[in-house]
Amino acid sequence: MNNRILTALNRMRCPVPETLPCRLQLKMAQPGQIVCLQDYPVTEMMLLVRGELLIEAQFATGDSLIFSAENGISVMGDMELLSGRMIYASTVRAKTKAELLVLSIADFQLWLDEEPAFREMVIRALAEKCYRQSRNQGVLSYLPPAQRIARFLTEEILRNPTADGTVRCSHAELAQHTGMSERTVNRALSELRERGVIHTEYGKVFFDDKALRQMIAE
Repeated sequence: MNNRILTALNRMRCPVPETLPCRLQLKMAQPGQIVCLQDYPVTEMMLLVRGELLIEAQFATGDSLIFSAENGISVMGDMELLSGRMIYASTVRAKTKAELLVLSIADFQLWLDEEPAFREMVIRALAEKCYRQSRNQGVLSYLPPAQRIARFLTEEILRNPTADGTVRCSHAELAQHTGMSERTVNRALSELRERGVIHTEYGKVFFDDKALRQMIAE
């Protein structure tokens, strides 16, 4: 067996059917690379074992909304398979360099059938994904623009802590993550600056953590 595949399986800490490892493939996705494309058929299953992925909805206007991020063990194609709708519901793009185990749909189902621990892991990961996406969208829908930005910055720094405590993000990326236009994002950032919550510099957002959390709690 390929040593890199063995390492990936070890990260999952989940038993594998004896005949399965020789049929697994390891796929590397570079930052910005599309992993799954919305409205395209699901022809294989992929398991994220390292890195971070962005989940986005794409619209006929050409706009897109990033509504979730995955950075733990996560399955691409799970909702589609279990719902019987074998068309990707959203586009998945690598935010960082990502490692994915690739296997056929038949082998994925075999793994589910033969290993209860794997089945439990997939169910838990799917439940967490659905809960997180539902909660995020429910909360964001009712927040004023400045608080949307504040919430995103807080969650982003928790997911991807940096040495200088900043978030690297363009105005266009903030718009994608929060579902707002760039004009609205600019107004929200101006409000946050006026309130002393943040200041921006060369594509970085610096913020006062205490002030940011206080604003979210309002």
